[in-house]
Amino acid sequence: MTQFRNHAANLFHVGLDGGSSPGTLSVQPGHLEFKWGDGTLKFPLVGLRVRLDGHDGRQIFFEHGEFPEWSIHTAEKSILDELAAVADPVLRAAIRSLHKKIRGIPASFIFLGLFVLLLGAVVAALFWKRDVLVRKAAEKVPVEWERKLGDIAFDQIKLQVKIVNDPARMGKVRSIADRLLPAVKDAGYEFQFHIAENTNINAFVMPGGHVVIFTGLIDAARSQEEIAGVIAHELAHVTRRHSVRNIIGSAGVAILIQSVIGDLSGLQAVILQGGQSMLDQKFSRDFEREADDVGWNYLMAADIDPRGLIDFFKKLREDEARRDPAGLGNALALLNTHPATQERIDRLQAKWQTQIRKDGFRSISRPK
Repeated sequence: MTQFRNHAANLFHVGLDGGSSPGTLSVQPGHLEFKWGDGTLKFPLVGLRVRLDGHDGRQIFFEHGEFPEWSIHTAEKSILDELAAVADPVLRAAIRSLHKKIRGIPASFIFLGLFVLLLGAVVAALFWKRDVLVRKAAEKVPVEWERKLGDIAFDQIKLQVKIVNDPARMGKVRSIADRLLPAVKDAGYEFQFHIAENTNINAFVMPGGHVVIFTGLIDAARSQEEIAGVIAHELAHVTRRHSVRNIIGSAGVAILIQSVIGDLSGLQAVILQGGQSMLDQKFSRDFEREADDVGWNYLMAADIDPRGLIDFFKKLREDEARRDPAGLGNALALLNTHPATQERIDRLQAKWQTQIRKDGFRSISRPK
C-alpha cells in the first residue's frame, strides 16, 4: 500500500512576497495539496500537468489550468509514485513518461552537463551577470565610505539647488521621519533630511543618508501618507545601496572580483571618485521597482498606510497628463528611467490585494 507523506516544495506566483514561498506538498484524495504559512492551494488531479524542469532538467513542476501563473516545484521524486497510485490513466501515462526521462539520463552526461553549467555560470557572472558581482561588492563597502561619498556629492548639490530653512515644511518631514526611521535603524545609516526650493514633484537621495525633498512635492501632497510613501522609497534607495551599486557597476571586472574576495583598495578609489556622477545619477527600472517594494515594507513596519505611495503615483500621473497631454514624453525628471507611472500603480495595487492587514494604520500627526 502506497504511503502518502509531506514533501518539501516551493510555490511560485508573482503575487507572493519575493515571487515564491516554501511549504509542504502532499497527495490527497482527488487533489494535490500545497500548504504554506496560513495558506492552502489545491490542484485537482483531473487536468493536472506535470513536467521536468529546473537547473538539471530533473526537478518536478506541477501546474493546473484552473490556476494560471501558479506553479509548484519539488525535488522529491517519490511523490510521483504516490501520485501514480491515485491518478487517472492520462496522468499515470504522463508520470510513466517522466520516470523514463529521469532514468534515461546517463551519469556521464549529467556530470558533463553540470560542468558545462558551472562554466556557463562563471562566464555569466563575469560578463552577463555583472549585477551579481556588483551587489556582492556593494555589500562589502563600509558605510563610512558611503557617508563620505554622500557628503562630497551633497556639497556639490548645494551649488545647484537652493536648500532652504523652512520650519513648517521640515516639521511635516520630521513627523514622518520619526515614524519611518525605527524601521530602518538596523541598516546602520544616519539619515539627514533637507528641503530644496523647487516646484517639481520630486525627491532624491545621496549615498550615506542625505535625503532631499522638493517643496513642490510637499505642497502637492494631499496627505502625510503620500509624502511618507516617497520618503520610504528614497530610504530604500540608500539601504539597498543603489547609488553605490551604480558607481561600482562602472568598475572593471578585475576590480569587482578583487572586492568580492576581500581586496577593497581598487574599489575604494572608484567609490570616492564617484561623487561627481551623483549629480546626474539615474536609477534603473529594476532599482526603482526594488525601492517601491522595500519602501512599501518600511511603511508597513512603521504602521503607516502604504496606499499613500499609490496615491502619490496617482497624483504624479495627473501631473504628467497636465504637463504632457499628448502623452509624448514624461515631463518630470523623476520619470527619466523609472517604470511607467501606471505600471507602478498597478504593481502596488496588486501588492495591496495580497496584504493580510488592510486597516488600523496609525495616522501621521501633523505638526502644529
